[in-house]
Formats: sequence, structure tokens, C-alpha cells
Amino acid sequence: MMKFALCHPEKFTHPHIAFILGFIQVTMMWVTETINIMKATQRKTAQELITSYIGFKSIVDIPSIYLGSINNMAIKGKIGAVTATKPRK
Repeated sequence: MMKFALCHPEKFTHPHIAFILGFIQVTMMWVTETINIMKATQRKTAQELITSYIGFKSIVDIPSIYLGSINNMAIKGKIGAVTATKPRK
């Protein structure tokens, strides 16, 4: 998302906000993975480790599940498929 906002700013009304949103998403994924690794080092059995991974993964996937469940969202129809083409040098 950040690269698309940098390479195609004309496709956004506010490209700097699109870049910031992508940066926030990447940063939050780094933070959650760091927390996940820190919590994994505190587990004593394999069952605790697997259970914590499953629980953490379900928490991380909540936004994707929620977005997939919304069928009548007007913006989803306007986004369409994103295609990226690599120009020749």
C-alpha cells in the first residue's frame, strides 16, 4: 500500500494519508509479532504454545473477518481489483 501510494499518488485524493495508513498497518504487525515472540518464550509446554498462537491469530484476523462479512458496503464495490504492472526499463 505504501509503495502504491508513492508510485501512483494521482489515484488518491490524499496520498499522504494512504501512505500513513499503510505504515501504521506494517508497524502494528511488527509490534504484534514482537509481542507474540515474547509471549512464546514464556510458555512451558507445546500445548500452551499452540493454544496461544491460535488465540493470537484469531485476534489478528478479526478485521479481515469483519470486512469480509460486510456485503453492502458501498466502498467495497468501488475499489475493484488492484492490478500492478511493472514497466519496462
